[in-house]
Amino acid sequence: MPRGPKGEKRPADVIGNTVHVMRIATGEIEDAKMDPGKEYARAARLKGGPARAAKMSPEQRPVPDYNYRYVYVNRQPVLVDPTSRRIVYVYR
Repeated sequence: MPRGPKGEKRPADVIGNTVHVMRIATGEIEDAKMDPGKEYARAARLKGGPARAAKMSPEQRPVPDYNYRYVYVNRQPVLVDPTSRRIVYVYR
């Protein structure tokens, strides 16, 4: 019998899978629940993504006598509007 992505046993054919889904829907058998430890780890990964993205955002440096800042994108200095974070000018 083939195994699903979480290691659970699943029917190999379409009809067997249909019968399995019907049994879950009618309550004859219980659907396999995810391990609480795995669920906790998944939640931690989801929470860590935005924090990691904030750390990886480019460091904005002030430009004297201007309302803009500059950052390096692909090793090229770029002038950026700090409020909208839109690129104003690319120095080449």
